[in-house]
Amino acid sequence: MAEVAIIGIERIKKAIAVAAGFGKQIEAALADGKFTLSDAPAFVDDIIGLVTVAKEPKALLAEVKDLSAEETEELKQVFEEQFDLENDDTEKVVEQGIILICQTGELVSNFIAYGQQFRKKD
Repeated sequence: MAEVAIIGIERIKKAIAVAAGFGKQIEAALADGKFTLSDAPAFVDDIIGLVTVAKEPKALLAEVKDLSAEETEELKQVFEEQFDLENDDTEKVVEQGIILICQTGELVSNFIAYGQQFRKKD
């Protein structure tokens, strides 16, 4: 009997936490109605978290592809708990940004896979 690798959802949970923290920082920065350079230092930890999550996009994508129905429900609950901004407009913009980042990551992965077709084989 072949062994089935269990990937889990820890990277996805980390990505959700990073996105939620980033959203909350955006909301805090926009509390006065404007975003200024003085707001930038508050984003350092979130940017580091984003870089950490983005270091292994294939592993994150593998987790997403391997999701069971139970894991999907668990992730929805985690997202709802962690990502609740007071300003619905800000929340919508951040959600759209998260979708854009995910789509961009997928596009880059597809582009790389496509380009590998043309590499010379030794």
